Amino acid sequence: ARCHIGPVLCGSMSHCAGSGRRRGGGRRENQYGVRAVRGDDGAVSEGPVRLVYLCLEVAGCPTVCRHCWAQGTGYGMMPLADVEWVLARAHEYCDGRGLGFDSYPMHELAAHPDAAELFGLFNSHSGTVAGGTMFEPWPTTGVPLALREDWGDVLRAAAGTGTKCLWLAFHGVGEVHDRQVSRPGAYAESCLAAERAHDAGLSVGCNIFLTRDSLSQLDELIGVVGR
Repeated sequence: ARCHIGPVLCGSMSHCAGSGRRRGGGRRENQYGVRAVRGDDGAVSEGPVRLVYLCLEVAGCPTVCRHCWAQGTGYGMMPLADVEWVLARAHEYCDGRGLGFDSYPMHELAAHPDAAELFGLFNSHSGTVAGGTMFEPWPTTGVPLALREDWGDVLRAAAGTGTKCLWLAFHGVGEVHDRQVSRPGAYAESCLAAERAHDAGLSVGCNIFLTRDSLSQLDELIGVVGR
């Protein structure tokens, strides 16, 4: 399992302490060697760092979506004890320096064997949810909820910590969807996850991705979403 704690915290710490490298003209250089202050790289800012946001890679994806910005793959699972340790130490560090702390589990929480424990754990370390939940809506491929025998426990844990809506993604119908997520049967599994979410009292929403292959299926997709 992987963890982004190094680059996230190191970049934020050095900036907060005012020790970022400087080159000619007194301009700060970020960790990528780009001297100009840019609004899209996050490594350099005109103001002080007030919040550290940690993306913790706790569970790989059973799908490999062609569009995925996060490049999620089926890597192994981070043990629950390790997740707890990293969150506690990172939060402790931030508290000791007057920094806010927030974290989110990547890439597919529902695939983690201890998924039911993770909702409350991550919410307890969030400095931005203010007693609510960061999993509203809860984005997932839905595939793990179709495969797990304890899917009811996972959905009840989500609902018990404030989740009201499961958020899926459809890239088409049937094999068109399956091909986009690199998993045979994924469309049927996502549909089953939606049914199970409804059984657990949750609503279901989704993104629809339109491509040359799925455009001709738009009416059918609208019908699927309507159900």
